[in-house]
Amino acid sequence: MPLGCYKEMLADAKARGYGIPSYNVYNYETMRLVADAAEESALPCILMLYPGLKNVIAMEDFVAMAHSIGRRSKVPVGVHLDHSFDLSEVYQAISMGFQSVMYDGSRLSIAENTAKTAELARVAHAMGVDVEAELGLVGSGSRTEDYKNSDLYTKLDEALIFVQDTGVDALAVAIGNSHGVYIETPNLDIALLKTLVDALPLPLVLHGTSHIPNDQVMAAVATGIAKVNIATEFLQLFGSAVAQQCKGEKTPNIIGLMEGARTPVLEYLAAKFALLNPKGVRVI
Repeated sequence: MPLGCYKEMLADAKARGYGIPSYNVYNYETMRLVADAAEESALPCILMLYPGLKNVIAMEDFVAMAHSIGRRSKVPVGVHLDHSFDLSEVYQAISMGFQSVMYDGSRLSIAENTAKTAELARVAHAMGVDVEAELGLVGSGSRTEDYKNSDLYTKLDEALIFVQDTGVDALAVAIGNSHGVYIETPNLDIALLKTLVDALPLPLVLHGTSHIPNDQVMAAVATGIAKVNIATEFLQLFGSAVAQQCKGEKTPNIIGLMEGARTPVLEYLAAKFALLNPKGVRVI
């Protein structure tokens, strides 16, 4: 089927009360596993490239494989550039065929973040590409200050102006979430999330979902999160599954490693898709 449209996918998720599983993937196996799990769950998914992995897989190779897998899928599959701090990199991704891009100007002043994001949205929309932005700091799980200090969270008054002035299609919010491995269990501010969902006219995105307790993730989706980004947890699980294949007496080849990891990874993905779909929505 045609590749999924980011804006339409998120609008449907927001309207019907599920979160779109959006995974950082870096090779054929990780892409295919996510797409297969999406088909089995009858939900859309988004395949995302984190720019820090450009040394592992070139942008053009990522796009070619993701497009091929997405077009063969029975469910909508999005192809997304995740979390770039570099506008030139974002424009490069647009020229290569990414359907949606995420520019993170949250570490800039609000004025500069707004100006740069607005210019990106103007160009991207002219080329049929959707834009995700971030407001508030979604920092690192290795620094408790990043997700325990509510002063760094998304502020409603700033978000209302930012969304209006930039014209972005989705907004990643900071509500007690951070990227990577948490050194303390996070505690999402669901009350703040509800305030943002009720007031803002666009879908909201939760970054840094790996290892957030399931009840909190479910609460975030039930409150209105439409896109859920997952990276660390998935790649750790995949690595662990591959490592398990190396414990036998016979050294497996690379095909054996990938095929042996398939079942446990699909089981993990199926459970995550179900967690993000409390109403049992099906798109096929």
